[in-house]
Amino acid sequence: MLEQNTQTPSQQRRFEKADIAEPTALAPLSVMEAIRFAYAFLGYRLGPTLRLLWLPLLLAGVTLYVSLSGYLADLLLFLGAPNPKLASRALGTLAAGIVLALFFYTNAVVSVTNLALERPRDTRWLSLRAGRQEWLLFSAYLRFLLLLVALVACLWDVSVFMGATLAMPRDVSWLATAVVVMTGTFWLFVRIGFLLPPIAVRGEGPVFRLAWKQSGKDFWRITAVVVLLLIPGLLVQWVGELLLRTSSSVPADVQAMPIADYAQFMERTLGTGIVTTSLSFLLTIVLLSAGAVAVSEKRSRPGQLPPLNHLPQTHAETSGI
Repeated sequence: MLEQNTQTPSQQRRFEKADIAEPTALAPLSVMEAIRFAYAFLGYRLGPTLRLLWLPLLLAGVTLYVSLSGYLADLLLFLGAPNPKLASRALGTLAAGIVLALFFYTNAVVSVTNLALERPRDTRWLSLRAGRQEWLLFSAYLRFLLLLVALVACLWDVSVFMGATLAMPRDVSWLATAVVVMTGTFWLFVRIGFLLPPIAVRGEGPVFRLAWKQSGKDFWRITAVVVLLLIPGLLVQWVGELLLRTSSSVPADVQAMPIADYAQFMERTLGTGIVTTSLSFLLTIVLLSAGAVAVSEKRSRPGQLPPLNHLPQTHAETSGI
């Protein structure tokens, strides 16, 4: 005797939608395909990308400059005459600047992600938004930042405790602690942070859970993608710092300077550092956002990467130069 279907039509549609949204078999991730997509996107969509990103990155740079200038000024005053109010004001200024700059960077990431997904959006020179996508990704980044701070604090405490327990030399202990903290930070970014933009922009559901699920079986492949996409931004940052250190105004050993002298040195070089960091962030945001789109599209829609197939054909239309 056949079993009677007791599901209502609305329940059947909901289950069918869920089956489509979460395929049981995930397509294999090709590292080279994701890398090729990201670098091709940077080359073929450079014009629209610059039009979308110049204003958010400019505002982020100005915000960081103002907040860091205030922080360093209060820090120098605090070192001259310790005062809890100065310390609180300095930390509050720095925290506010970081949060506001994060919002502008989020705006840039959303713009690049929509462009990589080929979603219709204006590419005007004055492009700054505060819509649903921006707030959704911004809130996800804030939660990710809190999670990252908690992870770093735990790893730091454990590493320092193990170093003291094993009676390690001071330099070895600090080096081991730094390695552990950097490894944990990178691991968390690969597992969650890297895939947040395309998931949040598409509005597919709980961003943390979906990012964790999509990155689970391809951790090492995604790690390779992230490392290869970080190289240009890190290279720009390294060259900028190298040029800064070759000038006569920069001491040979910055780490050995007293904290007051180091704060004064940071004040003198803050503008150059912000410009270098902004150029590095420009490359990093574009490449990581495009790479995240390639990885996420491949994991959530097996066998389909529509933007990748159209990039070379739209060069003349979208380069804008």
